[in-house]
Amino acid sequence: MKSSEARQREHINSTINHVEFDGSAETLPHKVGGLYDGREILGIATKDTAYGKNYDLVVQGDDTHVITRFTFNHKHDLIFTKPLERPSGHMPSDFRLPQSS
Repeated sequence: MKSSEARQREHINSTINHVEFDGSAETLPHKVGGLYDGREILGIATKDTAYGKNYDLVVQGDDTHVITRFTFNHKHDLIFTKPLERPSGHMPSDFRLPQSS
């Protein structure tokens, strides 16, 4: 499967949640340690942007990259994907894990 086809499939799969993300852990459809597209979720970061609240999933690598970051908007639509080649690289200063209940 080509990488562009994989991104299209991820976008389609990401639009199935109807509860909008409001910045709280309760509205996140994923949890650290869970799976996203068959890969373990290593971390979740939330952030406020001019367009609303977004969240990032940092997932275990696949065949081509060590780890990958997926960014979703408040409607859970996949808006950005970035392979992270170095797992020990710099983490964003606003990176934080959601509070567990």
